[in-house]
Amino acid sequence: MLHNRAASSVVAICALTLALAAGGPLMASVKLASIFSDNMVLQREMPIPVWGWADPGEKVKVTFAGRSQMVAADAHGNWMIKLPAMKADAVGRKLVVQGSNRIVIHNVLVGEVWLCSGQSNMVYPVRGWKPGSTPPKEITGAHYPLIRLLDVSRCIAARPQKTFQGRWVVCSPHTVPTFSAVAYYFGRDLFKKLHVPIGLITSAWSGTTIQPWTPDSGFEDSPPLSTELQQYLADRSQQRQRIIQTADELSVWLKQVRKAQAADKVIPRLHLHWRTIESYRPQENPAVLFNGMIAPLIPYALRGVIWYQGENNHGDPLYYDRLTSLISSWRTHWKEGDFPFYMVQIAPFDYHSHVSPPFVWAAEQGVVRSIPNTGIVGTMDLGMLHNIHPFDKWDMGRRLTLWALAKTYDKHNLVYSGPIYKSMQIKRNTVIVHFDHTGTGLKTRNGKPLDCFKIAGRDGKYVSARATIAGDTVVVSAKNVSVPTAVEFAWSYHAQPNLENKAGLPALPFATNAMGDPK
Repeated sequence: MLHNRAASSVVAICALTLALAAGGPLMASVKLASIFSDNMVLQREMPIPVWGWADPGEKVKVTFAGRSQMVAADAHGNWMIKLPAMKADAVGRKLVVQGSNRIVIHNVLVGEVWLCSGQSNMVYPVRGWKPGSTPPKEITGAHYPLIRLLDVSRCIAARPQKTFQGRWVVCSPHTVPTFSAVAYYFGRDLFKKLHVPIGLITSAWSGTTIQPWTPDSGFEDSPPLSTELQQYLADRSQQRQRIIQTADELSVWLKQVRKAQAADKVIPRLHLHWRTIESYRPQENPAVLFNGMIAPLIPYALRGVIWYQGENNHGDPLYYDRLTSLISSWRTHWKEGDFPFYMVQIAPFDYHSHVSPPFVWAAEQGVVRSIPNTGIVGTMDLGMLHNIHPFDKWDMGRRLTLWALAKTYDKHNLVYSGPIYKSMQIKRNTVIVHFDHTGTGLKTRNGKPLDCFKIAGRDGKYVSARATIAGDTVVVSAKNVSVPTAVEFAWSYHAQPNLENKAGLPALPFATNAMGDPK
């Protein structure tokens, strides 16, 4: 109940804020979009949209770094200009917007901007949620004035919004403790390698599925998701009616309570279907978090996205469709082409669903194989089977940085990924498994024999297998399997295998009979 009451409070506050801004911010003076504030970072080397609202027809002039552009607000009061692409600039400058009034944004840098989204493991703060989960030096040493942080406040909306709550701040021991740990470690390591200003925007909500982060178009363009959406809308209509009925019954009861109290009589008993209220989680509705927490950021220029989500979809056979729809729809809305989208693999955890295939793992790797400019960070060595929030967020951030350096910033000679299944070759009673991203070779993390391999014969039944490293491959066999047909490696959410490359990056789990079809 407390969780739902908290969620309801967020909804109420957000609804009030958005109601005040209905139809866009009030006119009569020039206004800037919410994302423009002191201490911000603008994306280097690409046109920079600056937008807001004014009286229809009003002329608005934007000036930054010696460049000025002017535009007239359209018939609806919307205006936008695009500043020309600029090189990175670590000197804080003013961005000035002039119309009937004057707005000055101070201490603006030009560098690299990344959006960081997902659920609780992206929300998980630098200071941690349990004593001892974060070394104190990670906070006391967070003096990075050229790294800027923006945390988008939680907000639910039925339609795409224009405004949000949140301000850019300078990274410091004072501001970093409550900021996303994965995002911070990613940005910090990126700064140390690129030596340019870094802007990190977090827009995340604990305990959420992928559905509320996906815009309506993401459902409409996917047949299986479109069918599901129609069913959801029908179910939601019935649920809303039940909630309204419950509220009416509660109202009647409150009147009876006041009447009994006034007459000094026994207060009547309350008969309500509380499950109707307790099961209502508005933040799980399709598109509502995209509308409230992503749409107001568009079309702010950014380099790419890091994503850490999937725990709440771990048993979802449609996760591949959902993930591909989210990525393609976000890219379509931003109109920046196929910007980078790098994921953190959900870590091993005992979900108590041993018979359920690891759909999210299959989907994540399926996306990397099928969608350009995507990548995945392995976490098989970081999971805590009885804690869904692994403490080691710094390694996750560092591994995301490796993907970005290699694939986005063209830094060569980097081993940026753990081994990922490529193909298998059957030779008599053995299977030779080939990988991408072996680096300078394979090894085990603990020096012990390889574990977590299984092999199946013609009967399709998997048995524990003997696996040995042979150069850049793994040779798998089992005594009672004379004609092998398939291999599995750590294909269970609670597996913690020891295979990695010599760069210390863990191999990703796989099932050879599942890799061809990520769904």
